[in-house]
Amino acid sequence: MQPARSGPSISDAASAPVKYHGNAIVASRRQVGNPLLQFIKNVRVVYGDIVADYQIGEENVALFLSLKYHLLHKNYLIYRLRELQRSFRVRILLCYVDTPDPVNPLAEVIKACIFQGFTLVCAWSYQECARYLETFKSYESKPADNIQERIGHDYLSRLNAVLTSIRGINKTDVLSLGTQTGSLAKAMRATSEELASCPGIGPTKVKRLREVFHTPFRRESGRAVAHTKQSTIDFKSIQTFCVFQDCKHPNNELDGSSNCIHCKRPVHKQCVSRLGKGIWSRKKTVPQGILICPDCCQ
Repeated sequence: MQPARSGPSISDAASAPVKYHGNAIVASRRQVGNPLLQFIKNVRVVYGDIVADYQIGEENVALFLSLKYHLLHKNYLIYRLRELQRSFRVRILLCYVDTPDPVNPLAEVIKACIFQGFTLVCAWSYQECARYLETFKSYESKPADNIQERIGHDYLSRLNAVLTSIRGINKTDVLSLGTQTGSLAKAMRATSEELASCPGIGPTKVKRLREVFHTPFRRESGRAVAHTKQSTIDFKSIQTFCVFQDCKHPNNELDGSSNCIHCKRPVHKQCVSRLGKGIWSRKKTVPQGILICPDCCQ
């Protein structure tokens, strides 16, 4: 009886087809002899002529890098990352951390991955590297909600999911709050004293609950707020002054045809050039020729 093989052999590499295998990890021929292959037990591995080190999906590939090898060959990583470019949707760099002081070399690897658009996954043993490859392959066709938190359909589970997102509020607080008030709607209408009467909910938690319950979902833009503030001012009493507070020109030189498009305040002839060039706009550039005072631009 022949002993069971722990991984694909070189003979497999010579006869393996090159095309993508839906139920197997395709390993590059350059990975022959990599110790991590002997720890892949749950997924079949075949060899093929591929650019990446491992193809774990139709649009998913992985490169393998030993940190010790990176210290000896600095240019290898950049060459391998650029070799793939944008050929695949998901590009993973599986980094085997095998140096006693990995801080500086890992910083170089992280920087290279950011610039080349790779996802970095670090492992500290060949077994861990193999486990990552098996997991990536097994989750190739799984939807994203498989790894999302599952929320029950009962009322308490949904209440927990909503209120525990508030900092400092735990499931015990949610149970206490629900028992005391009876529903989320009543809890939102409760006063600070009523919230504080719930066991386990102190002043800090009451403050955070009130902030969440009474903060509006939509915030007015800065321009809208500024325009609202300007609309409450009686501009008739200041019609003889230029909109620029630092203006030094005489008031009798006001140009009646040059006014702010929003608040209608006048502008000096000499100050018209300061408007409409985007220099006062914090959000976006003001079109040329449109007169908007600095207060309305903010």
